[in-house]
Amino acid sequence: MTKAIAAKKAPGRKKKSNFYQVRWHRVGINETVAAEVIGVTVEQILKWDNEGAPIYVERLLLLWDRKNVGIPGWDGWLFSRGCLIYKRQRWRPELLLSQRDKDELIYSLQNEVHRLKTLPGVVTVLKVRLPALLGLR
Repeated sequence: MTKAIAAKKAPGRKKKSNFYQVRWHRVGINETVAAEVIGVTVEQILKWDNEGAPIYVERLLLLWDRKNVGIPGWDGWLFSRGCLIYKRQRWRPELLLSQRDKDELIYSLQNEVHRLKTLPGVVTVLKVRLPALLGLR
């Protein structure tokens, strides 16, 4: 058994504070990131992990982690660490931008197909394809 496992199983081990539970288990950030977000030192974060932190500090971490989209029609949507989230689905900005580019391409291809189905479009195709089919090129 390693020392870390033995330390976890030790009966005299002190329980971590609610701040630690929020920081590590709910928000999922380490001491360094938490110190940057809150604007304190890593030592202060370690102290709050053991002794507890003011409630506003815990709420600040929760607000940093989960930012609700407070607009009508967007119920259930939220932002978390650069992702747009709805239920269990996440969208990163790169995915949304690439999807927009794909949608624009599909739209332009649909317009081209529609144009080719018109009489001027058929004439254009015949001008380009007919000589090649007849072996004139």
